[in-house]
Amino acid sequence: MGIVARLARSTGSNDPLREELRKAIETHAQAKQERDRLAAALENALQRCYGASDDLDNLAVRVSDLVDTRSQRAAARALAGADPIDNELKEAQRRLSEAEEFLEAARAATAVLEGSLGVAEDILKSSERRLRDAAGNVLLTKASEVENRIRSLIVEISPLFATLSYLQSRDNANVYPTDDYRQRKRLLECPLEAMPVYGKSLNHTEVAPIIDPWKQAFEALLSDANAPLPEV
Repeated sequence: MGIVARLARSTGSNDPLREELRKAIETHAQAKQERDRLAAALENALQRCYGASDDLDNLAVRVSDLVDTRSQRAAARALAGADPIDNELKEAQRRLSEAEEFLEAARAATAVLEGSLGVAEDILKSSERRLRDAAGNVLLTKASEVENRIRSLIVEISPLFATLSYLQSRDNANVYPTDDYRQRKRLLECPLEAMPVYGKSLNHTEVAPIIDPWKQAFEALLSDANAPLPEV
């Protein structure tokens, strides 16, 4: 086998499952980047809305104060022929109008970003499902190997079960069963119960160390399509 062929075999570059995983990793990374970008943009937009709202409140108070004092300045305006405060009022009203327009635009932009972020979140979730499915499919390529090992071991011990079954039939303790008789009978009827991990959850202290390498391999596959799998 040539160098290129050996390299392709070692990296799994000819494996369609790993190729799909590579695409899923890339798609998920892009979806996350877009989600993060929109989330940051939305946060900035919300901050602008908060600031614009505060400015609007302050300008509204200022305009209200200037309007409330207009009657008190009537005499001064009659004597002087002009009221400089009126110019300030007009300027405050102009700024208030601009602030209202800015806040309205900022809220509209925020609404658009919220909608876009929602779509981006859905896309990210979909890409994550695709990624985990793709990683799981790569991991499952070892399932047949594990299954074959199990079947081979079953075939290997089958003669022992046949022998034990015959010996059990020669035990006249079946009328008054002894503990040894009961244990052999139970083993023949339900051999799985003799397994130390039988009936235990995947999180059990006896089971967890067995499957930890496979869990770690799965986590590695989520970011590296060439991550190796444990040996069976």
